[in-house]
Amino acid sequence: MPWRVGPGQQAAFRLLETALARGQVAHAYLFTGPGPGLAQAGLELARALNCLEGPGEPCGVCLHCRRSARGNLADVGVVEPDQGTMKLAQVRNVQRALGMVSHESRYKVWILDRADTMSAEASNSLLKLLEDPPGDAVLVLTATSPSSLPATVLSRCQVVRFSPPSPQELVEDLCRQGLPPDEAAIASRLWGTDTPGIVETSRSIGLVGLAERVVQDLSSLGDPLELGASWEGVGKGLLGVYLDLAILALRDAYLLAWGLEGAGQTTGASSLSAWGPGRLEQCLGIALRTRGYVEGNVNTRLALDVMFLDLEEVVRGCQ
Repeated sequence: MPWRVGPGQQAAFRLLETALARGQVAHAYLFTGPGPGLAQAGLELARALNCLEGPGEPCGVCLHCRRSARGNLADVGVVEPDQGTMKLAQVRNVQRALGMVSHESRYKVWILDRADTMSAEASNSLLKLLEDPPGDAVLVLTATSPSSLPATVLSRCQVVRFSPPSPQELVEDLCRQGLPPDEAAIASRLWGTDTPGIVETSRSIGLVGLAERVVQDLSSLGDPLELGASWEGVGKGLLGVYLDLAILALRDAYLLAWGLEGAGQTTGASSLSAWGPGRLEQCLGIALRTRGYVEGNVNTRLALDVMFLDLEEVVRGCQ
């Protein structure tokens, strides 16, 4: 059964699979790489270690694999930072859990998610655990900034680096999760791997329809104040996505205006490229500035009114 890991993680897990098949199981791993999904990768390693057909690539059908999929294995756990910091008490709780006798699993596996947020006291306690781990214990640390971890901790972990997924891998992963290809193409460019719940967010806002509205609004710019009024009372979250799509469309149009092939395929921005590189560069700056205003405490209606008026003034010169 294929590894249930995110885009860009398959290659690293194939190397892990080879090591596990040879019985080369480390007591501590450090999973590092871009974006979320590192803790889920740790859970997948736990599934592989405890698979009744393994260790190796998990079969997905044995009792342990099924219970792991439901999050129902007492010997596997995830610890997340408490209010942004992984604290001493949390590491001590893991130490106690690993010291208990396992009655159902081959390995006790605990994942310390975002271990690079660990306090100095927690790091010292973890180091003692790494120096003398129980024989059936496996720790998985995840960190997007491994240099923040003490060198003494790093030196006792087997580092597994996950590469950033390619654009095509991102699209294929979102399609596997149920998004249509056109929607997946936009979502992957808009959010990459940085936003949990991409599929649900995309569906809830109607991403393809919103992208089409962006291009329509930019193409017409008929009544700037009316366009601004149409967003009256809309939450900052949805408005932020609208502006991000506008930035993406203007960027694509700018590249198309310079004759770069392949740009604009996911935003329908080809109609905007007639504005020319100079005006598109100005428009892109206006959209980026407005995005910053919306993130702050500026009145969003006023920010949009100014944006559409400024865009109209720039575009009017090419008509």
